[in-house]
Amino acid sequence: VHNKYVVDDLKNKGAVFVEELEEIEDKSRPVIFSAHGVPKKIPDDAKNYKMTYVDATCPLVSKVHREAENLNKAGYHIILIGHQNHPEVVGTMGQLPIGAIDLIQNEDEAKNYKNNIDKKIKLGVNIDHIATLRNARGEDFPDIINAAKVALSSGADSITAHLREDRRHIKDLDIEKIASNFPGKLNLEMAATREMLDIALKIKPFSCCIVPEKREELTTEGGLDVVSKHNQLKDFIDPLKDLGIRTSLFIDADESQLRHCVDLNADCIEIHCGSYCRSFDGNLPSADDEFLKIKNISELAYREGIEVHAGHGLNYNTTRYLSSIKEIEELNIGFFIISEAIFKGLGNAIIDIRECMDEGRDLGEKN
Repeated sequence: VHNKYVVDDLKNKGAVFVEELEEIEDKSRPVIFSAHGVPKKIPDDAKNYKMTYVDATCPLVSKVHREAENLNKAGYHIILIGHQNHPEVVGTMGQLPIGAIDLIQNEDEAKNYKNNIDKKIKLGVNIDHIATLRNARGEDFPDIINAAKVALSSGADSITAHLREDRRHIKDLDIEKIASNFPGKLNLEMAATREMLDIALKIKPFSCCIVPEKREELTTEGGLDVVSKHNQLKDFIDPLKDLGIRTSLFIDADESQLRHCVDLNADCIEIHCGSYCRSFDGNLPSADDEFLKIKNISELAYREGIEVHAGHGLNYNTTRYLSSIKEIEELNIGFFIISEAIFKGLGNAIIDIRECMDEGRDLGEKN
């Protein structure tokens, strides 16, 4: 298709070059799809017309098409650099649903796109209680991998899973499957034990969030005491960082805890928001003070160069308010989303929480 002499020779032999199948009046004529590739809809239309066709797409272009499909199935949103009407761009974008690929054509569009990414707050969906439901009857459903697929395709940026010492919900095999099926998407929550460190070093998740853990608790009851466990945590964090695994420490909104996170060279902190959420949901006067604690520690962490995440106990309202804190780059939400999913479906619950996050971020930008 690039060689003028070949094209002219084909024309002299009677070949007719068209842009669309609809241009072909005689549908009994055989059709060849060019080396640039075509959108997935074109072969489907040719089948409906009962046309004989040959797909002459270049193998390298086909490889790009398959890679785009695989990344889309794994939950990634794709950025494609190229020109809008170029046949290969049209063909590649036509492999996936509208909106699954964003096209960037020049440097200005790239800068604007980056600014929009910087403003967006990320969402990690905790799927522990999908496993809780599965384990209640000892079945193999609901399926953890299907839940992760739905989450990532509905607006989640990552999948959080807590492998507890007692394996009350997530199991070792779940972690292995999530890591292998969704590269770069697993945020592994775990206690700072030798067993968990060995598992993390073997699985190599994208990130590890170290949390306190008590066997008798229903859920994590507070932040990690980084001050008293400084040396133990250093021995735990260093091997993870040596493998390129991002490290996060789950702490209360306390400055002394943050200072020790800085000393440990942690990549992120996740702020325990349980006290704020309980006071907000209970209409307690302390809600404003708890919010300010989170806001102040977020600003301080940002100045120290530590990425700020937040989670625990969030619902639609608290998600909206916490998202207004521009220093918070990610929220991790699980139990509320799974609870809402019973009534509206997992995908819809995530879409709704995502909308609350965006509304809150816009509110923060205006203020």
